[in-house]
Amino acid sequence: MRDIYAGAEEVILFLGDGVNHRISTAYLTQPLPSPVVFWNDSRDDSHLQLFRDSSKALWKQKSWNAFYLICLIRILSQEGDFSFAKAAIEAVNGQRRRELFELLRRLAVEPWWHRIWVVQEVAISPKVTVRYGNVTAPWDMFVQVAENTQSHDYSLTLEAEYAKVLSLFTRQVLDIENLRGEWEANKGTDLLSLLQRFSDRKATDERDKVYALLGLARRHQFLVPDYSTSIDNLYQSTAITLIGSYGNLAPLSGDLKRKNSRSLASWIPDWSAIFDKSDRERMVLYRTYHACSNWRITVFEPPEKYLNYVAREMGRLVTSP
Repeated sequence: MRDIYAGAEEVILFLGDGVNHRISTAYLTQPLPSPVVFWNDSRDDSHLQLFRDSSKALWKQKSWNAFYLICLIRILSQEGDFSFAKAAIEAVNGQRRRELFELLRRLAVEPWWHRIWVVQEVAISPKVTVRYGNVTAPWDMFVQVAENTQSHDYSLTLEAEYAKVLSLFTRQVLDIENLRGEWEANKGTDLLSLLQRFSDRKATDERDKVYALLGLARRHQFLVPDYSTSIDNLYQSTAITLIGSYGNLAPLSGDLKRKNSRSLASWIPDWSAIFDKSDRERMVLYRTYHACSNWRITVFEPPEKYLNYVAREMGRLVTSP
């Protein structure tokens, strides 16, 4: 999958039909509204003008939900022009503003954002376009909104409930965009960081909580996808591989009691359980508090290698002067 996405000219992310949280089967047969394209530049001016001039009747038509939502995102993406976004949002009356931010909240909780396999779609692809209902827009427009939200304190000008929605949207976008930047710079990132960062993503098969991230990781050559292995064995071999790679017990950092599976041994992290913010922060700082920086753990597999090593070292003690 990594090679497919890396070799694609463009990847289109379909986030939903713009009306239902889960796509209705009627979507396959019903006539679709005319396609609308956003460019994140002056070519969008006619869309924004229509957004401002639309009648009350149009606002009530669900088929226009995607258009109005992407208009809001376009307004918020104005680079370095916070006053424009502020004025445009304030120009929308209270009820419509509430409806707009409810549409943004619904977009931010679409199932797509919570699936583990889709991370590669954005992280690796050279060009990413978002499709929502009948509207398409560049992924960079979503990123610009998230970056603007980080730069400006919208909580000073927006009602608290709307600021929270923007914060949620920002986290969803930047979680993937930051990984996209890491991929462009290094063609991969640390597997342990990936496991912790995307632990809240869902997978039909719990083994994919590991396998879906291997294509994005460096130093995972000892982990080969094998769906015949049990989840417990996979999670154990993942922990052992990471310990051998790090040469220490840093991969065991975090709350090891947090488990979805009661059959896992106490020392094995449950990679399907959600790692919280403190776990990730502790992992980032592990080198700072590495008391035995000159020591490394060596992993022996199979166990016979360890027994041979012990025998050899004991022999050296016996023969040493």
